[in-house]
Amino acid sequence: MQGKKFSIVTHSRLAFTIRLRLGWRFAGFLTISTMKKQPTIKTFVGAVLFALLSQSSLLAQDAHVSLWNFDSGDLSATAGSDLEYIEDTGDLAVFGTTEALGIPAIGGEVANVLQLPKLGPAQGLKAPLPEDSNGEGDLVNNWTAIMDLYYPPASSGKKRALIDIVTAEWLANAGDAEFYVSAANAVGTAGLDFGNVTPGEWHRIAIVVNIENLWGKVYIDGQEVGTLNAPEGSLDGRWSLDTAFENMVTFFIDDNNESEEVFVNSIQLRFESLNSGQILALGGAAAAGVPKKLPPVPSFVEQWTPSGKYAKADTALSVVLNPGDTAISNTSISLSLNGEAVATDISNENGIITVKASGAAALAKGVKYELALTYTDSAAGEQTQSRKFEVPVYFEDFDSVELGPNVDEFVENELAWTRTGPEGWTVDNAGVPGNSEDHVGYLPDDDDDGFPDNDGVSEWAGWSFADYNWWVQVAGDQSRSQFSLARNVVAVADPDEWDDKAHADGAANGWYKTFMTTPQIDVSGIAAGTLFANFHSSWRPEFDGNYHQEGYILASYDGADPVEILTWVSDGGSPNYHDHNQNEVVTLPLDNPAGSKKLQLTFGMREAGNDWWWAIDNLVINAGAVPPIITTQPSGIEVSEGEAISLSVVAGGGEPFSYQWYKDGVAIDGATGAEYAVGQAAVTDAGAYSVKITNEGGEITSGNAIVGVQASLGITIWSEDFEGLTLGPNVDEGLVGEQVWTKTAPEGWVINDEEVPGTWAWQGIDDEEGYPDNDGVTEWAGWSFANAKWWSQTAGDQRRSEFKKAIGAAAIADGDEWDDQPREGGNMFTFMTTGDISIDGIMENSLVFRFHSSWRPEVVQTATIEATFDDGDAIEILRWESEGGDAEFYHDHNVNETVNISINNPAGAKSVKLTFAYLDAGNNWWWAVDNLILAGEPEPIFAENFDSLELGPWESSSESGGDGTD
Repeated sequence: MQGKKFSIVTHSRLAFTIRLRLGWRFAGFLTISTMKKQPTIKTFVGAVLFALLSQSSLLAQDAHVSLWNFDSGDLSATAGSDLEYIEDTGDLAVFGTTEALGIPAIGGEVANVLQLPKLGPAQGLKAPLPEDSNGEGDLVNNWTAIMDLYYPPASSGKKRALIDIVTAEWLANAGDAEFYVSAANAVGTAGLDFGNVTPGEWHRIAIVVNIENLWGKVYIDGQEVGTLNAPEGSLDGRWSLDTAFENMVTFFIDDNNESEEVFVNSIQLRFESLNSGQILALGGAAAAGVPKKLPPVPSFVEQWTPSGKYAKADTALSVVLNPGDTAISNTSISLSLNGEAVATDISNENGIITVKASGAAALAKGVKYELALTYTDSAAGEQTQSRKFEVPVYFEDFDSVELGPNVDEFVENELAWTRTGPEGWTVDNAGVPGNSEDHVGYLPDDDDDGFPDNDGVSEWAGWSFADYNWWVQVAGDQSRSQFSLARNVVAVADPDEWDDKAHADGAANGWYKTFMTTPQIDVSGIAAGTLFANFHSSWRPEFDGNYHQEGYILASYDGADPVEILTWVSDGGSPNYHDHNQNEVVTLPLDNPAGSKKLQLTFGMREAGNDWWWAIDNLVINAGAVPPIITTQPSGIEVSEGEAISLSVVAGGGEPFSYQWYKDGVAIDGATGAEYAVGQAAVTDAGAYSVKITNEGGEITSGNAIVGVQASLGITIWSEDFEGLTLGPNVDEGLVGEQVWTKTAPEGWVINDEEVPGTWAWQGIDDEEGYPDNDGVTEWAGWSFANAKWWSQTAGDQRRSEFKKAIGAAAIADGDEWDDQPREGGNMFTFMTTGDISIDGIMENSLVFRFHSSWRPEVVQTATIEATFDDGDAIEILRWESEGGDAEFYHDHNVNETVNISINNPAGAKSVKLTFAYLDAGNNWWWAVDNLILAGEPEPIFAENFDSLELGPWESSSESGGDGTD
């Protein structure tokens, strides 16, 4: 079902108290949407923006400091109020020295630390906030949090909550943590993450928020690793600390059990936004903890121009220098470019020094540069800091376009978007239904807004150029904010947003087609075959019965017919399928012929409807050493314990390459080739493997290859793969198939759908259609058996096709699809029970049940498996829950998993039945299973432990005698 979105905007200053258990928070507004199968709550957290800091604007709030160093072996404060346990966390907390707890010292010194295990959603620490230390209002908009932390190696590859902010918008129960360490061992928020928090090492993490100036920054060990942007209207919003409502901030707590064991040496909370120099002065983790009084700040560079890797030939070179707590004489300052002195103009405002290159820049294309600043400060003496960049053959970041006001979108912004690209760029949107008089249903511009009246949402009726943050905001995010490589203005083709307003019929006019073309780019004199394109991309595809979203790039040299050099399609079965990647660096060889003088590129989207989007930024055309390209990604593998693991990657680009393999984000010692192998795999070798490839032109990291290592099973007693079922035709689903689905279980099995609203026991139904009329989508009204590929296609995929371990038919319970047609009210409770499985002669406590599973949870669906021995009482052997509750039972999204369950079968048991239950599900997601195996160890034919022997007294036979005690 492709639904229309609607939005309600509520500003955070209103007296609103809402808690929605969906793991989302909101930045100053609330957006409620329906689309892509179920109503969802959307949030906006923008991506990356650099904001120039000045010392005069840092202390917007009173500089209150809370500090906890744990030197007393409890939660008492070094400064401010004591920390408090949430619920029973105190029963789990352990205090001790790094030495006593068996972890590394900090900088060679033993430290007193707090050890916390993996916590549940009602466990963690909370820090009371002072009510009168924040300036005007109830919320602290400018603050800094600093934490000295150690995560054990076993935490790698898992998300770990750091800070959860509780404001008047949200009830006291914790939701998704605002800041966390990601599964990739980076610090992040809402899908954006930065830097590397290496498990097994101490780190000082600093998070600085300045909502008054709409930015946040992340630092690791004194170094800035990422910048976050807050949208207009974010004051008193998501990242603000509330000193009135709950009057606290919480640590290491998350509603989805995203917590792992952590050792904490120090936590500090300051009501001020520290600058980069102050964080630099604090450095890395220290045994003494974070000092309350800031150390002297060294001089530091606040901003380089150019700030990134690339520059244009006319870029004006400059450096902004902050003296910190030192003094710098203007006469000591000099600037050089590739070792040659550059004439400068130097200015000083509020203590901040700006050094600009005099006159117009004359940078050459295709040349790499190093801009160096040399100066002398009163503390450290002569200092030299430098920044490397290059001037490519062509560079476009779209920031030069002139943006105008919104038209159809609901968020007002005078600098929101434009369809007019940079100089020389052209956009063709005639193929978007409603934009041409040739389209059926075309309506002229009667409302005088400058666009046809039946063109959908005008801003997205074809390629557009938009303020990145505004685009994310109006679209309700939906993972657009993951495009952290984007800066300022981006080029966007977004048929998902376009379809949110009435438009001419796509079926009659052909689906959404649009393309944009660069100017003619001068490539004369460049050696054949050395040109390449590099750009940042956010691609989210969708594929169903109506839409077939495709992205493509054409290249034309010297006016010749264009050649398609890149094709991305949304059909998972196509060799050109390109999976979701909302934040990607794309490198594309351009294969320039000898003697070429002009190059023109075309970026297009075609065959789209209510799909997702493609956005690009920072397009670079360059020549020389082509950065590495992964032509064959490493593939995941599943092996049994003791078998070999072999992973490989194939790279293209400029040789030679260097390689470094990682397991769960941690570098593997000695794994520096194109292949990585383990001769005999242990269960501990399971994990997510990736490889970083580097050459002279740059670096690229592969996707994760998931390696599963299954513990050895005993003898297979029973198996079921559902391939013996006779599948029949579709009933309610729109995708026609003759052998796609059945409700008839394998022989001996029983399906119980008595608690599925709108239906009843399936035996004996004899009406015109064979099924009730108010049972929702009949195929999914309870447990069913279906061709797994057909299932994923009928449902618009939504990650169902990732169940690669399913072969042919699978057993499926899908509340999401079931809810797509009218039905009786209430949630689904459906049960599927095997026949009796003989376990006669199997040793007690030796059963292992293995199966393949695709589980995508949403509140409040639950999955259970029960085992019943010899018609006795059922014993629950698996429980997966989709929200908070007991951390033991929450099971996160895993759409392609092998599950192993050890079963304590009683001695002498003759048979067992297994019951799969999908409980309390409505418009949630699904659970599907396939390839079931039950294994165990047979009773030994003969056994003797000699316990029945009668033993006599022990007598010494030693020649030297003895009393029998030695």
